[in-house]
Amino acid sequence: KSIAALAKILKLDLPIPAKTIGKVSLNAGLNGAILQPTLSTKIGAIGATVTLDGKLSALPTHSMIDADISFQHGNLAKLIKATGSSYQPSGKIGAIKASTHLKGGLLDLQLTNLNGVIGKTKFSGSAQATTNNLRPKLTASLKTGEVTIDPYLPADHAKTTSSSQSSSSSTS
Repeated sequence: KSIAALAKILKLDLPIPAKTIGKVSLNAGLNGAILQPTLSTKIGAIGATVTLDGKLSALPTHSMIDADISFQHGNLAKLIKATGSSYQPSGKIGAIKASTHLKGGLLDLQLTNLNGVIGKTKFSGSAQATTNNLRPKLTASLKTGEVTIDPYLPADHAKTTSSSQSSSSSTS
């Protein structure tokens, strides 16, 4: 029901308070050969849901993971606040929902068929992370619809901007 008891037993120092995490649910299934099982997982915490369905591999000839992943939360601002951030948006952001196909291993990960929506903004694209060089490299290609940033601005920043605009307009 709550991760607090488990964290206490395992003496885990959680990055955010267990009380904030709330109820945690895990439903997982692992099937097939031990070196290449299929995995079906659904995790719920902080009001968010993450699902993963695909294949895992311990064989060097295959990708370590080849799976579809999805994430959703009904209120992005509440999710951010639950992580301990003091960020308070100036407007209503709304939900976040994303899905992608993840394939790769320790040195190279690819996200393909990346699709989602944050508030009213839809996005799609792909990304790749490579760590087999001296410096890690992240390459992404994203497409979005129109992005109105006003609701995402911190509430304090929006008030400052609004009052400075009204002062400048009254002096003109």
